[in-house]
Amino acid sequence: MPKHRVTNKQHLSSTNLFIHPFDSKQIANPPRFPCVIKVGHAHCGQGKILVTSTREYQDVVSIIACSGSFCTSEPFIEAKCDIHIQKIANNYKAFM
Repeated sequence: MPKHRVTNKQHLSSTNLFIHPFDSKQIANPPRFPCVIKVGHAHCGQGKILVTSTREYQDVVSIIACSGSFCTSEPFIEAKCDIHIQKIANNYKAFM
């Protein structure tokens, strides 16, 4: 993977991540669709659900209500791969 230098003039955008503690009033407000709902502390693609409609969202909310866990929601972005950017001090690293 080629290395690229990030300068102050460049802007790295990120997606909005919303954290919903288990409270049926808070998770009753659906986000924009399509979105990805992640339940609990899962990682590496586990515990994630793609939601494309209000009906699907209501189904997912009912399952989360039974688990008693928190969830996060973020916009779904169609992409070929994920790129994770890590910033430590003034140094940036990108991982695919």
